[in-house]
Parts: sequence; structure tokens; C-alpha cells
Amino acid sequence: MMSGHRQRGAALIVVLAVVLVAAMMAFEGLQRSLLAARVSGLAAERAIAFEAAESALRRGAAQRERLARAPMVPDPRMDPAAWRAVLLRDGTPVSLEADHALHEPPRVVVERTQSGHRLTVFARGPRARAEVILQVRLVDDSPSRLWRRLR
Repeated sequence: MMSGHRQRGAALIVVLAVVLVAAMMAFEGLQRSLLAARVSGLAAERAIAFEAAESALRRGAAQRERLARAPMVPDPRMDPAAWRAVLLRDGTPVSLEADHALHEPPRVVVERTQSGHRLTVFARGPRARAEVILQVRLVDDSPSRLWRRLR
């Protein structure tokens, strides 16, 4: 039979082990909630950047004749990194009516093509963690517009 002193020592070790396991579970839960907060924050920033890019496309389309330039040579095609560099270097800043709390105004490049115009827009979220590049082709005398997101 164990003495009372030994039983208290064993109980202390069991309680410390339970507290350690509970602390580890709490720490894991905290890490998961922090990750979820980061992911949702980035998703919100991406949504703001996307909305700003769409607004800038509409603004650029309305001013396409004034902003139009010759087609890019060489053509960056679907390369987002190449478009990002072009838009940061040569893009025209577009002021938006709605306050999107952006890191900087979106930038647009409008190119004259054989059948109309190609507009490409770059927008960053409020803290510049999310970037969006959108592109639209406008065909003269046609109400249809085809746009795509460059990834």
C-alpha cells in the first residue's frame, strides 16, 4: 500500500500531464484560428482587388479612345509576370469613384487591335498582399465583352 505522500506525488504528476495535454490542445486551436483569420483576410483583400480591377476595366473601356496605344511588342500574351511589369511601368493610373482603400490606384493599358481594343488592368488590395490582373477584349460595333483573369 502506498503512503499518502506518494499518492499525492502521483496525483500531481497526473494533473500536470492533463494540464500539459490541455495546453497543447489550446495552442493547436489557437494556431488553427490564426491561420483561418489570415486566410479569410487574404480572401477579403483579393475580393477588394478584384472589384477594383473590374471598376478600372469599366473606367478604361469608357476612355479607351483617349487611352489607346499601339499593340505591345513583344506581346506578353497570358504571362501574368510580364503583364505586371508592363502595367507597373506603362499603365495609366485609374481613379475610382468608390473608395476601395487600395494600396495604390489600379493601372490600365489600352491597346488598339485590328478589331477593337484590348484592355489589361492591374490592381492591388489594401495591404498589397493580393494582386489581380484582368484583361478584356472589346470588339468595335459589338456589345459583347470577353474578359479573363490572368493567373
